[in-house]
Amino acid sequence: MQSDTHNQQLSEKGRMALHWAKLGLCVFPVQNGTKDKLLAGGWQTVASNDLAQVKQWWTDNSDANIGCNLAKSGLVAVDADIYKPECEFNAFMQGRNLPATLTQKSARGGFHLIFRAEDAAKYPGKLCEATEIKHNGYIMLAPSTFAGGIYTVENWAEPAPCPEWVSSRQASTFDTHTVQTPINDPNPAAPITDEALRDTVCGSPANAAHYNGTSDLAKTNMSEATFALTCAACLFSSDEEQVRRVVMASPLVQNSPPKGSETRAQKVQRLWATEYPKAARRGAQERQQQAQAAAHGAQIAAAIGQPASGQGGTTGDGLMSLVEMRTKFKNEPPQAFVIDRRIPEGEATLLSGDGGTGKTYLMQQVAVYVGTGSGEIIGKVDRVSPVLIWTAEDTLKILDERFQHIEKSRHIASCGQWAAQSLANIKCRDVLGAALWVVDRDNPAGKPTPAMAALAADIRATSARLVVLDNASNLFQANPNDQVQVTAFATELRRIARENHCAIVLLAHVNAETASTKFGPITKTYSGTVAWNNAFRSRMFIRKVPAENGIPEHVVVSHEKTNYGALAEPVRLKRNPENGVLSSLSNHEIADAIDESLSPLVEQVFTHIELAHKRGEPIRTSLTGSRNFYQCLAEMFGKDYPDGDKETRRKVRISIERLSASGRITKLKEWKSGNHFHSWGVLQPDDPRYGKGA
Repeated sequence: MQSDTHNQQLSEKGRMALHWAKLGLCVFPVQNGTKDKLLAGGWQTVASNDLAQVKQWWTDNSDANIGCNLAKSGLVAVDADIYKPECEFNAFMQGRNLPATLTQKSARGGFHLIFRAEDAAKYPGKLCEATEIKHNGYIMLAPSTFAGGIYTVENWAEPAPCPEWVSSRQASTFDTHTVQTPINDPNPAAPITDEALRDTVCGSPANAAHYNGTSDLAKTNMSEATFALTCAACLFSSDEEQVRRVVMASPLVQNSPPKGSETRAQKVQRLWATEYPKAARRGAQERQQQAQAAAHGAQIAAAIGQPASGQGGTTGDGLMSLVEMRTKFKNEPPQAFVIDRRIPEGEATLLSGDGGTGKTYLMQQVAVYVGTGSGEIIGKVDRVSPVLIWTAEDTLKILDERFQHIEKSRHIASCGQWAAQSLANIKCRDVLGAALWVVDRDNPAGKPTPAMAALAADIRATSARLVVLDNASNLFQANPNDQVQVTAFATELRRIARENHCAIVLLAHVNAETASTKFGPITKTYSGTVAWNNAFRSRMFIRKVPAENGIPEHVVVSHEKTNYGALAEPVRLKRNPENGVLSSLSNHEIADAIDESLSPLVEQVFTHIELAHKRGEPIRTSLTGSRNFYQCLAEMFGKDYPDGDKETRRKVRISIERLSASGRITKLKEWKSGNHFHSWGVLQPDDPRYGKGA
């Protein structure tokens, strides 16, 4: 019992570190939010699964991240950065079997596949582009944090035996720079001379600084600067040898010292083998994107009777005057909503919020309301309709437990046959591990997976009018900061919603910390980035509000964006501490809570107003000016009314309003030095105005 009690006193990270150790993993503490600031010496030697040692580490450092020595734990991990456009893991896995194994989602959106290592086996450090094999190293374990994100376990399966394709025999035959899918370049660049290519690239001040080796990036990371310069050159030339000549002749490369014992020729070869394949693909993708944009422009030009060059031609079909538009659309019905004003039909809505705010629970309650007509929570529904929930985060067992709490709170379970028929309207599917959108090396916008078609099929099969997708971090396996990829994903969801006359609500975590990655600074991974703000035409946000001034802890669901009319008012919801069910926090409850929390201050202010009146120095009623109510109180009772304390001033003002509204004080007209002003006077119980309020 003492051991259990001591374990309960550990932090969440401490309890998880102990759990990992019990599973046989050798762990060690790392400073919170980092991956390399060790707290207990060298990881190679200190990593341990001794429970007493682990308890001590996390007793001393309760918020420490959890590192795992893989080799010492008998493990090997595939670390795939699938959020990077250049990641080739999906291409590598084509035709290969992936066994069920312990799986983590990394803090930045990649994943760890953790396998049992073979005895005395040797593993290469790299499986394919943006995918490492880690054995003689370490990884972070859930729930460690880094770059504003958190490591989470996606599959608690036992570590499977290491597949052959991870071993040196198989992986060594896959060299990302010699044996990879040929670069798809359907729009090769026009021929250009070396001098013209150099001048074109250096026409950009940033690229010119890279070329000359004078940029900040060139001074701190020569390899990244070489990659940036090669990308710029590959945009204007499809000739590998030409790009090589121009880049390798740059002062950036020529003036950089060799690394270790390698010769300059070896360094040039190493740089080229590392940077060119990625840059060539990026250049080809950008040219393809430009070609697609030009083709789309040509289609529009053809539709309006204009040559693609934009010269000559006449106006064609598709151009409408305001009169024509109003004639065409006047008989069309207004925009339909599944939930009045907040969740539009035929549209994809983004509901984002920090982890633990109750996004999923909220949408389960909305689902019950839409499916049964009972339990309005954030707005009215016009009719009872089928609901579909795809969960890639919580298990169906967890969803069912919550649904039972919701049904009990709404007394639905006691309604017999009606309840059974109504609840049959709600269908759920566990899609853990599935993605709707992934990176595509041949298309900068990414591409839908077969799961997207399966989603549309489920919607048609269930006739769902409300579709809940939980959540974006699992279902969107592309770059969350890429405007093109995010917009393409949102557009596909919107297309499915329109074709099936339903509303799709995508749940998304928010990462409020600022992190720096090769994609640039990140603030609020989903709702806070321009990519997601612009891509979704309908957005809601849920945030937790801590208990304050007697108002209990609650959540606020705000309506942040709509293209279909005015924004709805924010909704405040309180959570049942026993079962988590949300219910409305009314304005009356808020007012009562404020009254109760301010009671001591109200009595203090009343006493001071009474004393001031007896002294002949009444408290003035003015809210502003040099002789305002707060200044008068501060002059006579200074310590209770700190100068410049805006929060105390606000509470004092509310207290005076309460006293006036309850009929305990009243405004009096005073004369002093030929000037009149108003002050607060105390009403006695025998005064006919006492207790009646202002």
